[in-house]
Amino acid sequence: KATDPKGSDTQAGQTTYENLYADPLLWMEKGWLDYLVPQVYWSMDLPVAPHRKIVDWWAQNTTNTNLYIGNGAYKIRNNSDKAWDNKKEFPEQLTLARNTGAVQGNVFFSAKSLMQNNSDVVEYLKKKYYKRAAFPPISPLVKKDKEFEIEFKSISRENEFIKLYFNNLENIRFMAVYPSGKKLQKEYSIKKLLTKTSLDKGDHLKLNAELLKRRKNIAIIFIDKYGKKSEPMLVHLE
Repeated sequence: KATDPKGSDTQAGQTTYENLYADPLLWMEKGWLDYLVPQVYWSMDLPVAPHRKIVDWWAQNTTNTNLYIGNGAYKIRNNSDKAWDNKKEFPEQLTLARNTGAVQGNVFFSAKSLMQNNSDVVEYLKKKYYKRAAFPPISPLVKKDKEFEIEFKSISRENEFIKLYFNNLENIRFMAVYPSGKKLQKEYSIKKLLTKTSLDKGDHLKLNAELLKRRKNIAIIFIDKYGKKSEPMLVHLE
C-alpha cells in the first residue's frame, strides 16, 4: 500500500509492479493467465509481511484465473526467521490455503528441499494433506458449454483384462473408474477411486479384471485435455 493503494498491507521484499515491472491484475483482467502462483515465501505471522495477510490479499484480488499459493519449502529449518523451525509452520500454511475459497492449490519451492532434508515434514504432509489422488482444477478460461457425447459400444474380456469400447473419445485424455452399486449416484468421492488409466489405442479402456472381481457395475468419469470432467457413466460388466 505504500506505493499503490491497491497493494497489500505489507512492507517487505520487492513490489510486483514498481520493482519487477509485472502487472498480474491487468493480466487477469485481460484473460492472459491459465493460473497464477504468487510466491508467498514468508512465515504465517512475520510482522512486515505475514503469509496469512498476503494470501488473503491475493484471494480478494484474483479473478478470471486459477490461484495457487507458492510456498517456500526451502526455508523449513533453514532461515533466520525462527518460525520456520516449527514443524507445523508449513502445514499451517496449507491449512490456510485450503480454508480460503479462492485458492485452488499449492506449489512448493523446492521439492528437493523437502525430500532431502525434512522427511518428517513430508510424512506429516502425506498423512494429513495428500492421502488421496485428486483431479487438477480446470482453467476458468476453458469453454464449458460443450457437453460430452461419449457412447458406450461393447465389452470384451482378454486374459486378465476387461476391455470397454466407446465412441467419440478423440478429446479424452484419461478416465477414472469407480466401483458402483445398482444405482449410480451423481455425487461421487475421489476416495472411492479404483483405477486411473490413459486410453489404450484411443477407442477403449483396458482394466485389470482382478480389481473388478465380483463387481457387476462400475461408474466411469471421462476427463478431457483441459481437465474437464463428465458426469459419471454407469457400465454393466456382465
